Amino acid sequence: MNVEELIAKWDIQRKKDEEQFQSLFPESDDIVAIVLRGHLMVEEYIDRLNRHCFHYSKFYDQAKLPFSKKLLIAQAQILVPHDNPNSFFDCHKKLNELRNNLAHNLESPKLPNKITEFLDLVEINYLDRITENDDFRNESLEKRLRMAISYLLGQLSVMDNVVEFMEKSRHYGSGEQKNPADS
Repeated sequence: MNVEELIAKWDIQRKKDEEQFQSLFPESDDIVAIVLRGHLMVEEYIDRLNRHCFHYSKFYDQAKLPFSKKLLIAQAQILVPHDNPNSFFDCHKKLNELRNNLAHNLESPKLPNKITEFLDLVEINYLDRITENDDFRNESLEKRLRMAISYLLGQLSVMDNVVEFMEKSRHYGSGEQKNPADS
């Protein structure tokens, strides 16, 4: 597969990602829906990314790994294009803590603190990449959550594309491919 074919494939995937995002993550002021759906999408993107590092990804899927283990696999294989790569994955850990808090207790007294911890971590590290709006922290909590999760999803999508490109250009990757000439 040449570079032009990969770029065309990425464009198709980006459009699919945007459609999925719009259908699963519509404008909402429901914090529970934003966090649970956002976390689910993040986990799906991490799975997609992680499958690249296994010759037989079906075994990765069959392992039924918890989010924390999936995140470690992603962290182990990816060179994150950020000043502090650990902070990128720490944001995902905070999102997972927030999701777990919500999933186990919708009326949790810890919820406001968990939301603040997640947003503070994302915004401290990436606010300039999320928005050019200086008043962003004055936006609604729901909007800030959506934008923070959207940023994480976008970064994961880029990483997935880069890893896929590296695999295709080096002619290594999934052992599930029958004929390398077809890739």
